[in-house]
Amino acid sequence: MGSIRDSMLRTDDKVTPLKQKWDEFGTFFAKAIAGICVLVWIVNIGHFRDPAHGGILLERMAFKSTTNRSQLHVVREVEAIGGHKLIH
Repeated sequence: MGSIRDSMLRTDDKVTPLKQKWDEFGTFFAKAIAGICVLVWIVNIGHFRDPAHGGILLERMAFKSTTNRSQLHVVREVEAIGGHKLIH
């Protein structure tokens, strides 16, 4: 058991040209995707409060899309699990 661990500790992580190119591509790709997401968000920021697009998103997710519970019922459930402590 000890010899396997020792041999694993002795291995060197060599940075090959292929690994270096993949790392560069991964970094570029992550930055490109993040930039696209920010751009889409900025372009659509005017629609966040537009009633035609659902109004305030959080309110819509929490209350308008629930068919089985009213807004008061949801508030009581959150308070029952200690949601009121998050505000203070």
